[in-house]
Amino acid sequence: MSLYNHVGNKDELLTGIADTLIGEFEIPSEQLEWQAAMRFVAESVRNTLLRHPWAVSLIESQVAPSKVRFERADALIGALRRAGFSIELAYKAHLAINSYIVGFIQQEIHWPFKPMEQGSVAAMLQPQVNNDEFPYLSEMLGSIIKIRQQAQNGSEPDTYAPDFNFGLDLLLNSLEKIRLESQPTKKKSTLKSSSVKR
Repeated sequence: MSLYNHVGNKDELLTGIADTLIGEFEIPSEQLEWQAAMRFVAESVRNTLLRHPWAVSLIESQVAPSKVRFERADALIGALRRAGFSIELAYKAHLAINSYIVGFIQQEIHWPFKPMEQGSVAAMLQPQVNNDEFPYLSEMLGSIIKIRQQAQNGSEPDTYAPDFNFGLDLLLNSLEKIRLESQPTKKKSTLKSSSVKR
């Protein structure tokens, strides 16, 4: 109860906890290229939330404005705007990137098995997946078993980071294509080679 000498109510307490954790999300340098900046932020957010898996829902449920939230949102939007994204595209890109990061982390936190356990889980499911009825799923399970067997013989870390980075790369590469296509094209010279003085 002594906490309420410092905060007015439970909502303020939860907001304070959420903002403290958001404060751990590192802000990228303005010198970073936009894709590198997004990867930097994604890694920082993922590492922080994996350390505090209970905090994902708390952070996402908080709507109270705060300086720490404004600072991080402004930094990400700034990286997109400096790269040439229009303000409309920057909004859409920011929303898509944030949704992917949070969505993957929530899924990762709630998965009931670790990456290195995927092979044994796939092997357990394989007898239940009839190859004639579910040919593609059966093929994928066989592939997972093979990949994980090979990984166990190597030094692959027991982490979902490669899967996270694969999805992030897909998203960022698609946004880069959209960014380039949205750039105003340079006006081509109307001079024809035949009109050039010899």
